[in-house]
Amino acid sequence: WFVPETVRTDVLFRNMKKTRKHFAVVVDDYGGMSGIITMSDLLEQIVGDIDDNTSVPIESPLIERLDSKTWRIQGTAQLDEVSKQLGVLLPVE
Repeated sequence: WFVPETVRTDVLFRNMKKTRKHFAVVVDDYGGMSGIITMSDLLEQIVGDIDDNTSVPIESPLIERLDSKTWRIQGTAQLDEVSKQLGVLLPVE
């Protein structure tokens, strides 16, 4: 669903509510993408900051052993740390 940059907040909110759309792609005068807007973004503009669980990052370890054969490793973990934790030599290019 595409909306122009110039659409008023109240109009966009009503349209999103009526059509049950949760986000829209915002386009400029030339049809280029400017960004996206969500229903949550609109509500925060209208009523102020909304404290919800989705806007609070959940802290979890970068490397976590789940069981004897399974690990959960965040993509931001350093390869040398992963190698050390798993006890294996990983190739480095």
